[in-house]
Amino acid sequence: MPPTRREAISAGTAGVAALVAGCTSSFGSGSSDSGPIRFGLTTSLSGSNASLGTNYLRGIEIWIDRINENGGILDRDVELVHYDDSSSSDNALNQYDRLVNQDDVDLLIGPFGSPINYSAANASSKHNTPMVTGAASDPGLFERGLEMYYSTQAPTTMYARALPRYLTEEVDWSNFDTSAPETAAVMYTESAFTTDMGNSAIKNFEEFGIEVVSDQKHPVDQKDYSNLISRVKQADPDLLAVYGFPESEATFADQARSANLNVKFHYQNYSSNQVITKTLGERANYMLHGSWWDPRYDYPGVDYLTEEWESRHPDVLVGMASAYGPSAVQAFKAAIENAGTADADAVNEELQNLDIEGVMGRIQFHENGYNPHHRENEAVRQWQNGEPALLAPTEFSDGELWAPAPVWNERDSAPN
Repeated sequence: MPPTRREAISAGTAGVAALVAGCTSSFGSGSSDSGPIRFGLTTSLSGSNASLGTNYLRGIEIWIDRINENGGILDRDVELVHYDDSSSSDNALNQYDRLVNQDDVDLLIGPFGSPINYSAANASSKHNTPMVTGAASDPGLFERGLEMYYSTQAPTTMYARALPRYLTEEVDWSNFDTSAPETAAVMYTESAFTTDMGNSAIKNFEEFGIEVVSDQKHPVDQKDYSNLISRVKQADPDLLAVYGFPESEATFADQARSANLNVKFHYQNYSSNQVITKTLGERANYMLHGSWWDPRYDYPGVDYLTEEWESRHPDVLVGMASAYGPSAVQAFKAAIENAGTADADAVNEELQNLDIEGVMGRIQFHENGYNPHHRENEAVRQWQNGEPALLAPTEFSDGELWAPAPVWNERDSAPN
């Protein structure tokens, strides 16, 4: 077993750079307490993660601008030096080397997505420089004994709990012509993230008294879902839960509609993505979906982030990726202020003891580097007349569940 972070510490402790505010610093890696504090970042501005990586960067830029408008950190301006990793792990590692060795950054913000973080996280150890990411949840990242790597997210295995909890414990079924689901079918794509989500869902459905009557996995490049749909029909579940990616989930939903696959509760993990409404139109109504952040959460800074986002990017909905980046910056800001310096070792010690509230809610790092509180951010939402109504967490809810889902050709309006 690798050592835990605290055991390890106690044993002995392509693009043009974008500069956000201030002058270029001649100091690197926290070697001075004067001049700007420089954060280094790679993120996916092209390649398979381009849209999410771009929004991740945009959120970071908004928050760094806000910090500088309010006097910086320790009266020092903050700069961001960033590169496009093109959704490539090899590019990311090389670029983080460059950020430390050539660009003299003080601290590292991790990239978007667990696969690239696997590679990038090595840079924090290699260069003895703390890295905080806002967008990585693969459990394996937190089992490597890395001393200076942190994520403001929880491991994927902690998720897929909000849906069964909401449906079995938080809905007053006396108001409906149906009852809580008793059986479920689970489908998931064979990738690290979605496999973890699918397995976690199976465990959580059973824990909340929902019997899993069908459990199916399929390749990432699946195009024809007819066999899987037939098996779900044969199992006849009350609830269907699908854990995939935006495009594949949209394809599945369209084929489920064509095959007249009807269940009382239809959940698709990434159906919060607008590709679903583009594919299904009004028949996206009643579809449940997940999220790990929502602009309706009443956390410190969410209103500012949402308003600034809508001002700068009016054609793009503020979403999860928009908040992930600012959460990493907030963690670093608090740690630097608590340390009274941007020195890497001092900041790392303060990250160990961090406990703050930010745009993602509570951030406090487990000894293995993840934020266990982020699991409470998992939302249940439902498409209702073209808008994602927030059903859970119930303290932030702005809508009521529509249930049960009617047959596909009757989903173009609200329930009577």
